[in-house]
Amino acid sequence: MTGSFAGSMMEKRGAFTALAIAVVIQSAWLILMTAEHHHVIFSTALFDVLFGALLITGGRFRWLAAVLRIAIGVNFGLAVADRFGLLGAYGSPGVSWAIGRISSSTRVRSTRSYRLV
Repeated sequence: MTGSFAGSMMEKRGAFTALAIAVVIQSAWLILMTAEHHHVIFSTALFDVLFGALLITGGRFRWLAAVLRIAIGVNFGLAVADRFGLLGAYGSPGVSWAIGRISSSTRVRSTRSYRLV
């Protein structure tokens, strides 16, 4: 084994170890939230399944990584759209944190200038 190949294998092993830890933590959180609220959080369950599949296959299927990248991008885009109220008005079903929800005290505190020590 050459040095660069061994180094890349160690990096890949470290990344998959971190992924395994994250999938276990995320799955435990999903189970707790499902037990507490009595409904499954679909996007979280979908990511658990997709990342679990990536973990089980060891990254051998490059299309799976592409699907995950697209899913993460769509999820991020939906979160930004929700933040700006594009998915519905504040208080609508499915809207979680539109701009109208920010309290006036938060606006005041965020405009106050603080001196860095």
